[in-house]
Amino acid sequence: MQDIHIIKQRIEALSFQIKNISKSRSDNVNEDFKRCAIDKNYRYNLAEVIANIIIKVNFVDNSITRFQKVIDDYNNQHSTTLNYKYFIDNCLIREILGNVIIPKVVVFSLINTNVLEIDTDYYDCLQGYYNDCQNRKNLITSHDICDIVTKFGRGLLSISLLCNELYIIEQLDGSDDFAFRIEHNSYLYFLSNEISARILMLQGMY
Repeated sequence: MQDIHIIKQRIEALSFQIKNISKSRSDNVNEDFKRCAIDKNYRYNLAEVIANIIIKVNFVDNSITRFQKVIDDYNNQHSTTLNYKYFIDNCLIREILGNVIIPKVVVFSLINTNVLEIDTDYYDCLQGYYNDCQNRKNLITSHDICDIVTKFGRGLLSISLLCNELYIIEQLDGSDDFAFRIEHNSYLYFLSNEISARILMLQGMY
């Protein structure tokens, strides 16, 4: 099993990302989905299923070290002198439990028209990093997913339901394996406390 401290940090960082995404939704929508998440958790035992997925999944590396390497590579390729501190001081990124998180307002600028008043090279570097992250997947094998659903799923929970209705995982094109979804997985936010508790309980099982 992976180090339990690292796994706890992982769920906290993921919960922050989901909370960041959820801020753009109305309170009524959030309340409706919260009730839905609680109902689905009771029906399918989702918190325990997601906890086991988090333990098994191979996550994209969003570490500070990787981001610093992206800056170094950009400097080498473009003969620039970009530095990590600039990104932090200008609120272009945040450090959350050892990971680099791009705030929602910055992401909006990266996927739409650039409204950030920053140097072009810093913008291009961040844009490249963001695009690379979007192209990477948090991978889990079909064997692990099948095993988790069989052991911990409740009721009529199936892999198809996890993919097509709950949007917790997605199947990779041309592969039997899956990717764990984060940006469209609000269950991580609404069930984060229960998921964290399950992870602590599961630490001796792997």
